[in-house]
Amino acid sequence: MSACTATLEPVEYYFKMPDGLAERDVIVVDPMLATGNSAVAAVSRLKRAGATKLRFVCLLAAPQGVQTFALARIPMCRSSRRLWAMRVTACMEPSDLTRRYR
Repeated sequence: MSACTATLEPVEYYFKMPDGLAERDVIVVDPMLATGNSAVAAVSRLKRAGATKLRFVCLLAAPQGVQTFALARIPMCRSSRRLWAMRVTACMEPSDLTRRYR
């Protein structure tokens, strides 16, 4: 998954997953959660492929990306109608970097 530089919309260019995806722990890694569009598309694609145990990890997370990800309301549990929150792990938000390294 990548983002189109002109539109910032996600573009899927390659997708291949192993069998038994539902039983595996899946970690989606993105260096920077910027707009959140590619992250939402990647997690949604993995959900459609059968992944049930997902975690998203990034080094930097822009507030817009976190908000986009949160508002996507990706269902995390198939056996329930309830929407479950997905764990997102980020080391730092860009605003933290600005304050720390001025």
